[in-house]
Amino acid sequence: MNVLFIYIVKFSICLAAIFLFYHLALRKLTFYVWNRFYFLIYTLLCFLIPLIDISPIVSQNHFLQKAKITEWPSFNLHKPWAASQEWTMHQLFLVIIITGMAFMTVRFIFQFLSFRRLVKKAKPITTTGIKLFQIDEHIMPFSFGNAVFLNQSLHSQHELKDIIRHEMIHVKQKHSLDIIWIEILCILNWFNPFIWLIRKAVRQNLEYIADRQVLQNGINRKEYQYLLLKVIGNVHFSIAPKFNFSSLKKRIAMMNKIKSAKIHLLRFTFLVPLLAIVLLSFRNKIRQLNQTAIEIQPQHVATLTDTVPAPKKVVPHLNNVRKIMVHKNLVTVYLRSGMIEKYNLDKQEEKQTFEKKYGEIPPPPPPASPAPPAPPMPPAPPLPKTIKDKNVKSVEITNEQAKVYLRSGKTEVYNLKNKKEKEAFEKKYGKVQEPPPPPKPPKVDMTQHKPPVIKKNQ
Repeated sequence: MNVLFIYIVKFSICLAAIFLFYHLALRKLTFYVWNRFYFLIYTLLCFLIPLIDISPIVSQNHFLQKAKITEWPSFNLHKPWAASQEWTMHQLFLVIIITGMAFMTVRFIFQFLSFRRLVKKAKPITTTGIKLFQIDEHIMPFSFGNAVFLNQSLHSQHELKDIIRHEMIHVKQKHSLDIIWIEILCILNWFNPFIWLIRKAVRQNLEYIADRQVLQNGINRKEYQYLLLKVIGNVHFSIAPKFNFSSLKKRIAMMNKIKSAKIHLLRFTFLVPLLAIVLLSFRNKIRQLNQTAIEIQPQHVATLTDTVPAPKKVVPHLNNVRKIMVHKNLVTVYLRSGMIEKYNLDKQEEKQTFEKKYGEIPPPPPPASPAPPAPPMPPAPPLPKTIKDKNVKSVEITNEQAKVYLRSGKTEVYNLKNKKEKEAFEKKYGKVQEPPPPPKPPKVDMTQHKPPVIKKNQ
């Protein structure tokens, strides 16, 4: 359950990063369609990013090591409180989060049922293609799915034409899918204030798209803006977009804004370093020690050959222990519940706590004795005494081959292991002499290694 808690927190951080990037880099641009797909794609990626751990790539890439990328702080949820207390806190948080999800799900179901009741009460105006419904209530026109809902008595025929044109853009471009998707995210991440800001930004951006499409069809800008001021009202179906006067002011401001230059599309490329920073922050910092740390299984404790030795015993009744990692002065205990305990052996209190729970840690083993010196290589055979060919510049002979360097610049190579090539070499340049025997190792005078005699004081 602790893993689920960490996943939810990382998921929330990803959504926060998405909104902050939009608010700081994209909000004032007029690339509304790009912004729409930005929200759709990256909110989907938020489900995958917490599952990606790039620590193996960082640890194996020498360039990243030289660039000191590993010094970037990693995200760590573990607190210094006891394992039992930490488990209780995480469990409490998860119960609250899941309860909120259940409440938001019920709320969404009631909204959908309210929409179904509204459809049953509405009077259909058209039934083919995009459906129009008449609602005898004071509502602001809105669309959802493949239907447009309005009250014809509140608007003139000229106004109805522009309203329907605006809502048909929402229907044709299937903006309802964006609305439903963001509502699902609000259910899953209801406690995160950034998801509600994303919800507001997504709905505003969809209206920016529809407003631009309407104005591109030749409608007068000022007349359309006055129409928007007139149609502000109440919407009974709360999944449909709601707009207050503040939201309308932003829509009018974006309509009057000069179209952004295409060079500003380069801002979307800054998403790459943003994702890199998020992935680097979500890496598993403990894995950086795995190359030198030694794993100890509680059931089969083996003697360590590196850094600190294994504990002499592991308390048998602690079945919650999955494994223990020992690296220099740091001991990490992995529990089956998903919790992690860390002990610094340099601190006497933490060392005593660990040994009381999991066993005593003996002193480190003595350093290994140095390896015996390698036997001396057999000497190469000497050069032939006579060189018959005056064109020879020099000759190199080893145990396996002979190289003859001629003054013309050419090189002749003879394999002395091959009988025919050896005979050809000796016929042309002289006989190869047998190498001298290897030198005998010097005798060690044991009398020089006797321990000194300590004389007693008279």
